[in-house]
Amino acid sequence: MFDQVLRYITGNMSDKDIGIQIKKARSEVSMSQEELGEKLGVTWEMVSRYENGRSSARKYLTELSEIFEKSISYFFGVQDDLIEYNVDKIASALKEKGIGYDVAAVNKVILIDDFSILGFERSLKLTRQFYTAPEWMIEKYSDIFALRLNSVVPDSLDVNEGDIGFFSPSLKPDNRDVVLIQSGNVFKLKRYSSKLKGEILAVLIAQEKRFR
Repeated sequence: MFDQVLRYITGNMSDKDIGIQIKKARSEVSMSQEELGEKLGVTWEMVSRYENGRSSARKYLTELSEIFEKSISYFFGVQDDLIEYNVDKIASALKEKGIGYDVAAVNKVILIDDFSILGFERSLKLTRQFYTAPEWMIEKYSDIFALRLNSVVPDSLDVNEGDIGFFSPSLKPDNRDVVLIQSGNVFKLKRYSSKLKGEILAVLIAQEKRFR
């Protein structure tokens, strides 16, 4: 939940604030501006501009999170582990930063275009786009994500172009469920059974269909 709200308010954070966190992360691992520049494919002068807020480093946040092994939220100065995914604490943390947000944003979940690019775990960790989920779903499930269903093999589901699926990685499947599985490098939707082959990644909660 915290990451969902965080992604909503990041547009209100200044490049200077982000730069301070980049410099802090770089100092923690004793990395020079030249070394960071090489990893990002930019000059050390540009790294300096990022750290001083004279240029925006937002497009490199995914790379920076990987380089420094930090969550993206770190670069906005908010610690995930202190928030504990509590909406009241999220609101309090944002208020301290002088940031307001639309309550409707809490109903937004991570939207994955295609797991084959980054893999399952890295996609959930690094994806920065989101999608509005029904309120009942947000209230009932705390860890859901949305997936464009045309990016997977829909063996057990009728899928139209543009359909969105809502999934929970922690929900325990039973024989009535459709699950997202990984078999090698292929992601599929299958009807769950105890004999199902492949790694079960998540259970489908609901499908949002697009009709032509």
